Amino acid sequence: MRFTADDWLTCPVSSSAILGFFRYMGFDFLSSAANQSAVWQNTTQEKAFEITRQISVTPLWFSSSACDITSQLVVVVIVVVVVVVVVIVVVVVVVVAVVVVVVVVVVVVVVVVVVVVTVVVVVVVVVVVVVITILVVVAVMVCLVVAAVFVIIWPFRPSCKNHVTTLSHRPTITSLSPLQS
Repeated sequence: MRFTADDWLTCPVSSSAILGFFRYMGFDFLSSAANQSAVWQNTTQEKAFEITRQISVTPLWFSSSACDITSQLVVVVIVVVVVVVVVIVVVVVVVVAVVVVVVVVVVVVVVVVVVVVTVVVVVVVVVVVVVITILVVVAVMVCLVVAAVFVIIWPFRPSCKNHVTTLSHRPTITSLSPLQS
């Protein structure tokens, strides 16, 4: 009985299965009883490659249709995992980009507000200092002018002249008549 590749892949592992596999590959251990050595019979290199490929891809207990389903499931799982990883990476990149943009905008706004407030405070302080200086200078000038006018005009006021003349012509006690006393 000669085994095919499907027989080898689906039959349980036993001594007959192993012998069948070697017969399929071209080794016949029973053909030469004298030297008990393996004889290579009519096996091409392509057949050996095909059997090796089927054994390496499909376990012994799987049929070829089960192998197709398994490989399809593996491909689907790999695709799903890759898609999930790509989606997670894209979401993380988008979230990080949004956070970076928000932080940059907040920092720029804070810097602009601080600069504007600083400029406004400096301008207000300068204006207040200039106005106070001008007011003090004007007040001092007005005080000086008023003092100068007061010093210049004060001795010449009319009440002061009358007071001086009336004091010089006031009657003395000795000149009073007895009736006036």
